[in-house]
Amino acid sequence: MFLPELKVGHQKLIIHRDISMGNLFIFERDKKQTSFGRLMDYDHAKKASGWCEIPSKITSLESDRYLLKANLERNFGRKAVDDVLDTALKWHHPALASEYIRAVAKLSGLSDHASESPLTMKDLGWHNTEDKTKAHHWPDFTNRVAGPGERT
Repeated sequence: MFLPELKVGHQKLIIHRDISMGNLFIFERDKKQTSFGRLMDYDHAKKASGWCEIPSKITSLESDRYLLKANLERNFGRKAVDDVLDTALKWHHPALASEYIRAVAKLSGLSDHASESPLTMKDLGWHNTEDKTKAHHWPDFTNRVAGPGERT
């Protein structure tokens, strides 16, 4: 594999910046069909001036859902269907999403008291009430005339 070359480059603060299939040469090592690669074409490479820590967190939807479910049950005493969790997680970190759902539930007239039934999209007013079989009506601009300084 070409990863050892990339690692050595990074240790020397060299960033390749153009890793693609066209910049990899794959060589056959021996008759056992093992191979190795070489990373080539360093014309776009840059030498970094130093190191800095970049915070990152790789999470999965499942782990975020798990955290949100636990927060909802602990702080709100309610459960929610996955659609509700996923919608809240689109906009908020799991730690804040439970407070967001709780606030929306209050605004929707739901109490803070525990309930056996999980919160649904309809409970929170997040469901789409339009009939999906209806055609969408778009504005008709066929007779539009441009005003002064406008383009059509």
